[in-house]
Amino acid sequence: MSIGFPVADGSGNGTSASDMRKIVSSHWASHGVIGGAGVSTSSSGLTYNVAAGTAVASRGTSYGVVEFLVPAGSVTTDAGPSSGSRIDVVWAKPNDPSQGDANADVVLGVTKGAAASTPSKPTIPTGAVELRTFLVPQGASKTSQATVSGSVNYAIPYGASLGVLHSAVNAYDGKADESTTTWHTEGNGSFYLPVDSRVRLEMWMCLSSRQGGSSVDDPNKGSINFNFNVDGQAVFQTEIGYSTVWETKYMSVELELPAGPHSVSYATKMAWGWTAWYHYGAGAAIGRRFVVTHLGVAK
Repeated sequence: MSIGFPVADGSGNGTSASDMRKIVSSHWASHGVIGGAGVSTSSSGLTYNVAAGTAVASRGTSYGVVEFLVPAGSVTTDAGPSSGSRIDVVWAKPNDPSQGDANADVVLGVTKGAAASTPSKPTIPTGAVELRTFLVPQGASKTSQATVSGSVNYAIPYGASLGVLHSAVNAYDGKADESTTTWHTEGNGSFYLPVDSRVRLEMWMCLSSRQGGSSVDDPNKGSINFNFNVDGQAVFQTEIGYSTVWETKYMSVELELPAGPHSVSYATKMAWGWTAWYHYGAGAAIGRRFVVTHLGVAK
């Protein structure tokens, strides 16, 4: 039997904890940190310090989700391995007696991976939320010698956007390379998607065939080839024509990307005609601006 929340039937029956977890699960497209819960290292010992925050955890679809407060505290790890390196994952877990836990406390922990020349990320306990991941080098005697690995795994409400994932401005003002065979890759960036997502790649580029002004009937013109690249592969290709006018060109593409880490860039090379000049700073000359925006969860 399921009863709406907050509804009681007058006989002591109401919404169960299981019902509530499933109701709350419909609000979240992915699980993880909602806010706060930052993890810092120590310069004097082998502890990770966790700030207070909030998070969303799940033990599977049939269980639903739990929204919980992450307590401030610290967890202790081991010294760095004698050879190779390892990965530490700091986590928070809301205990649930109905799932065999001893109590209903929220606990903090760290899971230490196996040492290797290229270490793998360890699996954290079921129902726990990853707060931060660190690469611990050989012989480390304090956590400040570890380096952050990856990004914070944030929870995303259904319909929400993570906003701008990457932004790069090239302020070069001058003549472009004249080669028609060499691609120039620029605007490199990376980001992490906690869930399959829709993203938009956008490019604004101010260019012309002249450094300075010229007659409006000047015939000089040309074009460049342009690519958007995702994970090392071209996902959008076009040719951009230009004349003596300092004109801002705009390109965009929308696509779906799977959950996980991604890299992005754009690339250009001369196609034909008069060599391009890039413009930045004078008047409305914006140079080259590359922006990647999260549009929401992929359905």
